[in-house]
Amino acid sequence: MTRFSWKIAACAALALASFPHSAVRAADQPQGIFIEPSDGDGKRVYVAPMDGQQHDVPEGMVVVTAPPIDTKKFPFFGHRNAALCEVADVKTDAPKTEQNGRTSVAYHLTLKVVETLRPLAQPETSVEVDIVKPSNAHSFLSQWLPVTAGAQFVAAFDNEQLQDAFNQDASSESKQLTPLAFDRTVKPNWRDMTLFNQAISQTSGPIPAALAQPVLTGAAGHLYFQLIDGYSSKVYGVRVFTGAFIRWLQNAKVPASAKAEIVANYLSTPINVTKAANPATNRAVAVAGAAAILSVSRSADRDAKDQLGDMLRAYCELFLMNDRPRGVTASALAPADRRQLAALAQRRAGPEERPYYAAWLRGK
Repeated sequence: MTRFSWKIAACAALALASFPHSAVRAADQPQGIFIEPSDGDGKRVYVAPMDGQQHDVPEGMVVVTAPPIDTKKFPFFGHRNAALCEVADVKTDAPKTEQNGRTSVAYHLTLKVVETLRPLAQPETSVEVDIVKPSNAHSFLSQWLPVTAGAQFVAAFDNEQLQDAFNQDASSESKQLTPLAFDRTVKPNWRDMTLFNQAISQTSGPIPAALAQPVLTGAAGHLYFQLIDGYSSKVYGVRVFTGAFIRWLQNAKVPASAKAEIVANYLSTPINVTKAANPATNRAVAVAGAAAILSVSRSADRDAKDQLGDMLRAYCELFLMNDRPRGVTASALAPADRRQLAALAQRRAGPEERPYYAAWLRGK
């Protein structure tokens, strides 16, 4: 792991080793999203949270650069806009062997612009891109852009024209584009971005209330919460949003993968924002967090269940260790939930957390 600060980072961190997600403690765990490219030649993409804090960066990833400070103006991971694209056509040259023995292939791609979050100055239906794979480290775009016809992806960008963003990324480290979804993540991530854009663009009422609506209905996914955190973490301290967040954690229809991501990384945000001044909110978040952990433990999603250790640690650090928020004791949980949580902690929590769970759930 290498330390990464949004404030000083100016380029991508690349390495060869893979990132062992389940083996890393939640305290050391990068808090961000991981996106798999559509083809085997692309590197896995890591998008860190836009919270201005330092985070551990997983090795072996394409890592996006720091967003501008003004996240109101650049709300989509430091960009003004985002696009849903599809690889419409792929042309290749014959493989070329370089002096170092490495074989590379030049690709000419035609990308269909399916939709953009915000209108372009001049509408574009397609863009043309030339890249080489595998690429040297100076071509950020070729590290992640899919080269399979029919592959869809989502990317955030700054330029008035999408073609300009692709042209710059293809030839430099400027990173005018941030990849945000491939394959099976395209539909949920694009939905999250669309819902987020609609909420922050409306003018008929308070933005926190608008942001709370998709959360309240269970439509928001984990990317939606990360977008909110980057836009303004203070939203988590607004009562209408915190109430919706609590109900989202308890909603049986919310996918286990989304709950696992949010509990491990963002459960503490409402309490941190309000500085633990509201005991009733603290208790409600504690109950909802426990419910989310137990629902993930009962789900059939193996990838989500692999994060139970991280979820338990995040919960333990927030509610059981040292600086415990005011008003939170084990009595906030139903007896049946306390027993299930204790049993789960014995199986899944790390050795450091188990004594805290056992003592707390006994009322000590």
